[in-house]
Formats: sequence, structure tokens, C-alpha cells
Amino acid sequence: ILAPPFLARSRIAYKVGSRLEFPSCLATPFNRNIAMSILGLDIAKDKFDCVLLHREQQHRRTFRNSLAGWKDLDRWLKRLEVKELHVCMEATGRYWEGVALHLHGRGYRVSVVNPRRIKCYAQSRLSRNKNDSVDALMVGLFCKEQNPEVWTPPSAAQRRLQDLTRLLSARKEQIQYLAVGFQQPLVAQHHDAGEQFEEREARERLAELVLV
Repeated sequence: ILAPPFLARSRIAYKVGSRLEFPSCLATPFNRNIAMSILGLDIAKDKFDCVLLHREQQHRRTFRNSLAGWKDLDRWLKRLEVKELHVCMEATGRYWEGVALHLHGRGYRVSVVNPRRIKCYAQSRLSRNKNDSVDALMVGLFCKEQNPEVWTPPSAAQRRLQDLTRLLSARKEQIQYLAVGFQQPLVAQHHDAGEQFEEREARERLAELVLV
């Protein structure tokens, strides 16, 4: 006799012949992260802080946000004998892109989440501390409990298009900045010329009155 589907989430036994059995999934509940290490990252421009949840322990390190730092991270994970790994980080500016691509290339699961989700999660845990190490821990705990979706990196063509779009936006801002910078001296020159004209006209009018 096959067990009904709802029994996979219950403790109701079902009858097989003359004996009662429980669904086997009750003994080992399904959890995708049960044998997977978790790495939470808090990333800045020049460095990133790590909190690794591995074998019921927390390991903390800080690395440079550069190719050399990413390779140091690889060696650290290898030394700790990390096999299966789910990495989670916030989508903050562009600082996360390099390390995310590197870790994805190493075959790890990578999730890139909206910072607001991490903030709401930290508030739900009543975490009021604010420093890089705590932020990385919150990212790691969020990843362990929420199991966010896996990030898929854009193709080379998409990354090139994103770079060109950012470059175009930066050039527009530069043009606007230069335009404002050129206009301000011109406005000041027109203002000074107007004052000089009014002053000269007043002197001429005063001289006419004196002659009369």
C-alpha cells in the first residue's frame, strides 16, 4: 500500500500487510544545507569580511578584494577542507562582482541578494550591532535559514553591455558637471557687467542734475 503524499509531512503511520510503518522521510528530514558549509561575505571596495559556518563552527577572516585576495580565500577554504559550499553576499555597488564570478567559477553555489532582505532579517533577529564581522555573520545565517536562489552570472556580451551603459552614464554626468562649471563664471561676468552699467548710468544722471 502506498502512503498518501500528505504523510511525508505527518507522523501518521500507514499499514503494510499486518504491520505499521512510518514514511522513511520522517527519520531524515530533507534539508539542502544539511551537509553544506555556508560562507557569508560583507564586501567593501578594498576588502571583504568572511564568516564560514563549517562543521558546527564559525571561522572568520578578512581578505583583499582583488585577485590575490580571492586566491587567498581559495587556499583558506582548502585548508579547512570545505567541499560543498553555499556563498551569499549583498548586491552592493559593483564590489561584489569579481569575487562572485571567481567563486562561481570554482563550482560553488553563489547567491547575491538585495541588501534590504539582509537588513530585515537582522532586524527580525534583533541584531543592533553594526560592524563588518557582524554583517558577514548575518549574511551567513540568512543563507543557512532562507536558502536563497542561486545567482547566474551574465554572459560576456551582457557584461560588456553593462560596462558600456555605466560608461555612458558616467560621461553624461561629466558633461553636466562641466556645463555647470562653465555657466557659473559666465553668470558672474554678466552680473558684474550689469552692476557696472547701472553704476555708470547713475553717475551720468547725477552729473546731468548738477549741470542743471
